[in-house]
Amino acid sequence: QRQMCIRDRPNPIQVLAFSPDGRWVAAGSSQYGPSPAMDETPLRIWETASGQLVCATDLGWGARDRLGQVEVMQLAFHPDGPRLLALGVAAKESASGWMETQWRGRWVEVPGCTLQEEFPLAGWPGALAISPDGRWLVVRIGEEWVWWDLRRGPPGDGEPGGRLKGLGGQAIATFSPDGRWLATVLEDGRVSLWQMPP
Repeated sequence: QRQMCIRDRPNPIQVLAFSPDGRWVAAGSSQYGPSPAMDETPLRIWETASGQLVCATDLGWGARDRLGQVEVMQLAFHPDGPRLLALGVAAKESASGWMETQWRGRWVEVPGCTLQEEFPLAGWPGALAISPDGRWLVVRIGEEWVWWDLRRGPPGDGEPGGRLKGLGGQAIATFSPDGRWLATVLEDGRVSLWQMPP
């Protein structure tokens, strides 16, 4: 039995994800500023075999300006390669004193920590799932699930390919091994099965 302890995080980790081959583990946290102990890289990725940090980034969302908030809320590796999807929020106080909030998604290439495509989200990102064949990306936003067909390209403009509405405040989703079926859990405990488009 082997244990690896990573102790260089000044902010609490909120979400973890392993790559499909187990080579990397990613952690997402919140960054609030300004603060002397502020974590300016709320996304970090380590190599599991060595414990070496291979990526530390603010996702280009403004953590390094030491103002506002950057929060990584959901993480998922793409099954077809070393790409990680991070969903979260970037917020700053406007001149009028209101917080300007931008919900975002961004792909990150591992291990080079190269920032790839970014896309807007319509609201708070809840649970997400990527189908095992890498085709479907499904994210819960508010009271509905939205999905994109990644074979048609990344969701650059943020406009989803479809929506599953009227499902309540469910928080769990998973795909069948062939990617043809999506299962979601409703607040009352019912499981709904959805057949994805051909």
